[in-house]
Formats: sequence, structure tokens, C-alpha cells
Amino acid sequence: TSGFALRSIQDRFNTTFIATTLFILFASAAVLPAFRARLKWSQLTQVDRVVAIVVSVSVVFTLSSKAFIGRGITTDHVYGVVKLVSYALLWFMITRAYGSDWTSSGATTRGYSTYLYDEWKLPFVVVVCLFGSTSLYGGYRTAQVLTHLKSASHHFANQQWEAAETGFKTVAEMNETVDYRPAQDQVLADGAVLLLRNGRDPEAKALFAEIRSRVSDPNITQRKVAEVYLRAERWREAVDILRALLEETTEREQIIDRLGLALVKLGDSRSLIEVADRYSRVPSVNALSHAENIVMGNLSYRFGSFNEAVGYFTVANELRPDDSYSEYKLGLAIHKTGNVNGALERYRRAVALDPEFADALSRIGVCLEEQGEAEEAERAYRKALDLLPNHSDARAALSRLQRQ
Repeated sequence: TSGFALRSIQDRFNTTFIATTLFILFASAAVLPAFRARLKWSQLTQVDRVVAIVVSVSVVFTLSSKAFIGRGITTDHVYGVVKLVSYALLWFMITRAYGSDWTSSGATTRGYSTYLYDEWKLPFVVVVCLFGSTSLYGGYRTAQVLTHLKSASHHFANQQWEAAETGFKTVAEMNETVDYRPAQDQVLADGAVLLLRNGRDPEAKALFAEIRSRVSDPNITQRKVAEVYLRAERWREAVDILRALLEETTEREQIIDRLGLALVKLGDSRSLIEVADRYSRVPSVNALSHAENIVMGNLSYRFGSFNEAVGYFTVANELRPDDSYSEYKLGLAIHKTGNVNGALERYRRAVALDPEFADALSRIGVCLEEQGEAEEAERAYRKALDLLPNHSDARAALSRLQRQ
């Protein structure tokens, strides 16, 4: 299963993939026929059966799950399955060739030669000699890659672009010997962000091409590219890619959230509402500025997410405590949660900041009316109408009170 996961994220045409797969297939075709009598199910050991079952279930489950979720079975998945099956063939080939009835026919003397050639001992010594030193060197090299990557990331976070670029190049060169994929992905993504922020678009697009060459699923590739544009604060390019992705995939939640962020940064409230209406989802956005929190608060309020609206308007109010509009909007959201006293307090603060705020005065009247203070409510409605004679809500409320 781990082998399949690794193969599924690698380029199916890389040298290692082709060489190892072909070697195992040809070797097993040459060796296994000689042991076909021992490959019958009744002749398999318990461990053999576990290997066969795990591989078979992994193949069936992986292919069926891809088809079930609607993404389809691509050639990449088939190549990955071939590699996984080759692991099972390798297991049966080695265990048949070095089974319990194997004898060291070439060992005629006692001592070290007999010890080395005795069943599994020679293969074990060969493996240790060949791969022990390689593993040690690979571990050391990977540690060096991670150390340089940490330093480059530090420079990147502090916007020390030249030092960061030099560090990423060093990491890329060192990583060629170990091919540590997380480091490779981070270098490509951070490098593209760096280039975009410095206006070096052609070089960034070259890195995009490299990202696409390493990931077989075009949807995943486009998500990676869109995320780079978002981090580089290139909102319009990110919007274009994310809109296209929404049309091509059924896994939309995260894409809608990222698209919502880009639209909020652009201040495009109309498009934000259109997206939320079409997909019946309010994007989850970490709004930062006063304007962004107002936009997200209004959107949440529109779709009935009043607690979320309270959160956004509260942050907006904290960022600009002297803003009567954010006080008023916070009052509206609090009122919708059923907290009349809390809403009344906010409306009064809004009027204190802007005595000519007719909407806030009208809402004060609503709260007072709900609390049974009809006379106070009537005075609030009249003040609103004095400021704005065509205020329809205040006029309707006042007429209703007078009829009572």
C-alpha cells in the first residue's frame, strides 16, 4: 500500500520506475515458472497468503474507489497497479528461490564460506554492504537538505528575496541526490511565489511547468498553481484558475474558500455573492482588514449565518471602534441571534457616533417595541423620520403603533 502511494505521486516515466518494474517483471517471468508447483494456493505459507491478499485488495480497492468517486481510472493508476503487483512478484520470486529446500550447492568447505552461503545469510550480507552505506549517506544528505531549506524559508518569511532565492537553489541542487519530495515541492512553490512578487513572471511560469510535469492529476496541479498566485497576492490570476476548477471538479469546498479569499481581497462583493448563491456555501475566509470583515459579515448575514456574522462584525468594530456603520451591522447580527439588549446597546453606540443615523434610530425603536416600551419606541421612530422622512420601516412601525 505504501509502495502504491509512492508510485501514484511520481512521474510514471521516470527512469527508476521503468527500470525496476521491467526488471522485476522479466526476472519473475524467468524464475517463477520453475516453481509453479509451489505457487498453488494450497502450497502457500500463511505469510505468502497475506501478501497475496493485501496486494489484491489494494489493487481492487484503489481502482474501484477511483471509479466510485467519479474521478475515473487513468493510465497513471494502471501503471501504479502494475508496480504494486510487481512487488508481489518480487516477494514470490525471492521466497521461492530461497525457500526452505534451498541448499548451498556451491559451498564445499566449512568456516566463513559455509556461513556466508548458508541460505539467507549471503543475501543479507550483500544487502547490508550495498545499501547500508547508501542509507547512511542518504540520511545525512536529507538532513542537509532540510537544514538549508529551513534557512531559505526563514529568509523567505522575512522577504529577504535574494538570500531566499540563493538558498532555494542550494536546496534544489542538494536534493537531486536524494529526491526528497516535500523539499522539492516547497522549493518549487516558494520559488514561484518569490518570482511573482518580484515581477519575474516568465521564470515563475517555468516553475509552474515543472510542477505540472511532476503531478499527473491536472486538478491537483491547478490547485497548486492557484495557491501560489494567492500567496503572491495575484488575486485576479488566482480567481481565473479557481473559477475554472469549480467547473471541473465535484470537490468544491476548499476551492470555494480560496476563491472567496481572492474575491474579498479584490473587493468584488458582487462576484462573492454570486459564488455563494450558486454553490449554497459561504466561503470560510480569514478576513484581515475592516473592509474585508464587513464584506464577509454581510455575506454571512445574507445567508443566515448570524453567529459567523457577529464574529466578522466584531472584528471590524475592533479595528475601527469609531465607525458607526460597523456598530450598526454588529447590532443587526446580534439582534438576529435573539439578544435584544445586546443589539440595543450597539444601535445606541452607532447613534452616539453618528446622531443622524436614521437606520440605527429605527432599529432602536424595534428593540424598544420588543421590550414593551411603546412610547420610547414611538419617539425613536419619529426621530428617524425627522432625519429621513421617506424611511419606510420607521413610517410603517409608527403607523402600526398609532393604530394600537
